[in-house]
Amino acid sequence: MDGRHDDGGAPTESRRLVFVRHLPKVSVTSRAQMANLLRKWRWLLERRALAELGDAAAAEEAVRTTRMRLLEIERPNHPHALRWILQTLRNECRAVRIRLAREARHPALPQPAAPHPSRR
Repeated sequence: MDGRHDDGGAPTESRRLVFVRHLPKVSVTSRAQMANLLRKWRWLLERRALAELGDAAAAEEAVRTTRMRLLEIERPNHPHALRWILQTLRNECRAVRIRLAREARHPALPQPAAPHPSRR
């Protein structure tokens, strides 16, 4: 299965929103080109992240982190940059899912209450 169809063979609603049949082959060789590509295709990243994570705040975090990581690369050089960007986003979504699952299994312990001022 390639992720475009559910078990019944029909495209799922969330996948239908984010599926792009043919990604354009765009190469980047500078941070400026990477920034322009990220700006142009931000809608796709946001929808893909939302489809992967199902939570708007988590999706926004994944897109923001992906963007920061890609723009940190001093001299990006990739012949199919859009595919690379989407794979980086997919990896970040996986990391967010793992973190959220871990937090759900082990919620943060409540902080001890500060001592009452009369007991100091």
